[in-house]
Amino acid sequence: MLQLARAILPIVGDSIGLQSSITEFPSLYQDRYERMMASKLGLSEWNAESEPERVADLLTLLKEEEIDYTIFFRTLSSFDTESDAVSFSKNHDAWYRAPSDRNMATMVSWLERYANRLAETSWEGDQRARVMNATNPKYILRNYLAQTAIEQAHAGDYAMIHRLLDAVRNPYDEQPEMEEYAGKRPEWARNKPGSSMLSCSS
Repeated sequence: MLQLARAILPIVGDSIGLQSSITEFPSLYQDRYERMMASKLGLSEWNAESEPERVADLLTLLKEEEIDYTIFFRTLSSFDTESDAVSFSKNHDAWYRAPSDRNMATMVSWLERYANRLAETSWEGDQRARVMNATNPKYILRNYLAQTAIEQAHAGDYAMIHRLLDAVRNPYDEQPEMEEYAGKRPEWARNKPGSSMLSCSS
């Protein structure tokens, strides 16, 4: 932020205003982050005492077990206080590999605590799911999809580019006709250049 302020100071010409923005940014960012995470998790309010640890535990687990973030958060909207945490964990489409027993137990424990937290929220009926699905996209432009579309375009076929564009125009909608673009990265794309990683000139 400081470097950005220095870069635009000659244009803005208001060092006091820029300093004020820099000072306020951390708290504004934290507030926006907390509101976003509350919506992602379907919580009607953010508990500053318990939520940070809950989120940190989940993000650590998603990373350690190579769980697809987009699919996990999207599917989480179907989990509620009546859901079975074990069945939900075992049948979850977001796992890229079979989870270890330890991390499966950790996931079940997290979901059970999450269910208890949901019981404390004020949202009723499908309101929670609607908020979550309006925050957690179903469709994102995954690297392997973009690379495949680019390769087809180089061969003169632009159909996939147009379909992908249609899908990501409304990333939060179900779009059953676009279901093929909502899945996990296929194994063949794990280490393929352009699909698993991008260069700065990609």
